[in-house]
Amino acid sequence: MGVAMEEEEAGVRRRANVLAGAASINSVSIGVALGVVTGLSPLLKEHFGLTDVELELFQASNPFFAMFGAAISSQALDPFGRRAAFVASSGLFAAGAVVESCAASFAAYMVGAAIIGLATGLALAIDPIYIAEIAPAGVRGYY
Repeated sequence: MGVAMEEEEAGVRRRANVLAGAASINSVSIGVALGVVTGLSPLLKEHFGLTDVELELFQASNPFFAMFGAAISSQALDPFGRRAAFVASSGLFAAGAVVESCAASFAAYMVGAAIIGLATGLALAIDPIYIAEIAPAGVRGYY
């Protein structure tokens, strides 16, 4: 194998590692979102004057809407491709965070939580597929 070929292969591996790292960070943000719910719940209850039922609805919103995000993931993957769906799920996370941070009411906050839940479901379905597809053939199955 020539030097140029080895350098090209090293570049492909570096690029795949960077992209896989970005996809992994996308999945890590899911855990952060779920962890924030636990710490944020008492503050939300006090700030919005929530009942216990409303607080439970908020706490269950992420996994509930994630089911719908996962269910529509194949419809997002097929026509638009893995990369576009990956970018869309990341964008949905950001949009949901903006909606939540600007929310003046509990209803508006729940809209942001629903958006983040959809992004969670999409990301859980898309990230592993994206990582598997960008891995160079010679290293698939070794990580």
